[in-house]
Amino acid sequence: MKLKRLTAALIAAMTAVTPLSFHSPAATVFAESTGAVSALPDWIPSDFESAVEFRNTYGATHVDNGLICIVCPDRARKGASEDTYGFELRATEGMGQELKHEIYTYEYTETCFDVFVYQPWAQGDVTLTIADPHVQVKPSENETDDDWEPPAIAEYTFTLDMNLNITETDIFSWLPDSTKEFGEYLRTNGEVSARDNYVVFCTVTVEQFDDRWEPNSTNKNEILKPILSSDCTMQVRDMYCDGSIDNIYLYQAVKDGNEKISWTRTSSVRAYPDEPTTYTMTADCAVLDNAQTVLLANTARFSIIDGETGKLVDIDENDKIFLNPDIRYASGEEGVYASVDLAAPQMTSNPYYWDISQFKDADIFEVGLLYNNIPEGYSLDTAGTVVRKFDNGAIDYTFKLKFTPTGDVNDDGEFNVADVVLLQKWLLAVPDTHLINWKAVDFCNDNVLNVFDLCLMKRELLEKVQTPISVTMTQTGGVMAVHYEYKAYQDGEKYYISYLNKRSASDPVVTEITEDKFKSILSLDYAKYIGTENPRNGKFSDEFNYHTVITYSDGTEKTTDVSISELIAMLKNWSKTSNNEW
Repeated sequence: MKLKRLTAALIAAMTAVTPLSFHSPAATVFAESTGAVSALPDWIPSDFESAVEFRNTYGATHVDNGLICIVCPDRARKGASEDTYGFELRATEGMGQELKHEIYTYEYTETCFDVFVYQPWAQGDVTLTIADPHVQVKPSENETDDDWEPPAIAEYTFTLDMNLNITETDIFSWLPDSTKEFGEYLRTNGEVSARDNYVVFCTVTVEQFDDRWEPNSTNKNEILKPILSSDCTMQVRDMYCDGSIDNIYLYQAVKDGNEKISWTRTSSVRAYPDEPTTYTMTADCAVLDNAQTVLLANTARFSIIDGETGKLVDIDENDKIFLNPDIRYASGEEGVYASVDLAAPQMTSNPYYWDISQFKDADIFEVGLLYNNIPEGYSLDTAGTVVRKFDNGAIDYTFKLKFTPTGDVNDDGEFNVADVVLLQKWLLAVPDTHLINWKAVDFCNDNVLNVFDLCLMKRELLEKVQTPISVTMTQTGGVMAVHYEYKAYQDGEKYYISYLNKRSASDPVVTEITEDKFKSILSLDYAKYIGTENPRNGKFSDEFNYHTVITYSDGTEKTTDVSISELIAMLKNWSKTSNNEW
């Protein structure tokens, strides 16, 4: 950002900057300087049985108490000493220390478990590699014995923040590799699912039915490539009544396009006679964003981006951002549609995914954003909304937001005269004047703060402090061709909402309301709607149209054609509509 003001003030501001320092909380120390290790947490496996429980619950890795535990199954060599089997741990140099390595066996099974415990002690990235030192590989001609390292069995990656909080960053941070994780993932995502640019197949094999899973011969694997499988079968299955064999097959997108991938299960018999012995599951995929996104059939993705940066806007469920679906089916009468009565889906993530398979036969399917509750400081750029539809029925919606300066440069939650004074002082280079939120007063949206921003800021404040004295909203259209008029106004010391059905009544129905309710209506943020036309108004024969007039004390009026959901709800709920005509 270019900041135009006097050099002396800029120098003063620069010299006032104090370097920041960060201090990480002390992590629990399990290893002493002598090399002795203090008691480890109870969740760390300490025998064969607890190693089995760990592996069936967490899979290969689990992070807690500032420790990383890795449990790897192996086959003990019968009749051999322990120094002829087992794995070893290799770690990023200087990032921590290995606290434990134990091998646990059981006399009634050949399966054994290597348990490693590693404690990182520095911020940064850590790679932990499990290798088999007993595999003998002859060095190549250009490789000496000193250069040779045992082949890797598995590799896991982690990152530590400045507080030494550990986050697993490899694919198994979300991809199941245990029987418990497999069950939870299958219940949540189904047999076929997509995540980012991956496609996941969850297969369940029952040996008693002679089940066999195979990829279909029609799979081309040109757009989606198989990259790995994850065995989530219960460890030491023979000790647990021979449960099912659970496997995950993972594909990754390599280029944009459309492709179907199928897996088929054949069985000699099924539990129920009517159940077919052949079963196929298919991922019908649209790959986009330079092979970074996979959308399965009849899936809608909704993304909200900053129009200036192109980056996703941070949102969570507390932001209460709702989609505004318009789903209709032809009624048989020309130009008349039946609307689906559907609660507005809430975007709890960005991007947000919605299974729209139940609406795949709809004659009209359009989705927008509700105008209210858009992230603070933004407004919806309807002209920037991009909708892409794909052959498999998937739809990709991108909503572009424009940054709207709030004027709250001192970042106290309010835009008032104090903010104007602060910017004015800053432009005059008054010593010790600091802008806490400079972007809030970049009214020209040019990354430059100058007198033009100050002028626009003053104008915005004048409009803001102008409080409406009445609001009139007209609703027309729809299947019944309604014509309703609502008005909130003050008469003397009392407050009212009047309702008039212009097609059937000659006199309005007037309801007295409290002052608080009246102020709630007048204090809505009409500025973000004024002068805006709802792009859907009049688009369909049964579409409701809205026209709102805001009247101010100086006699001026401003209008908008946007359907303001908050205003509609207030007028509907706080007035007496004749025979519930709404």
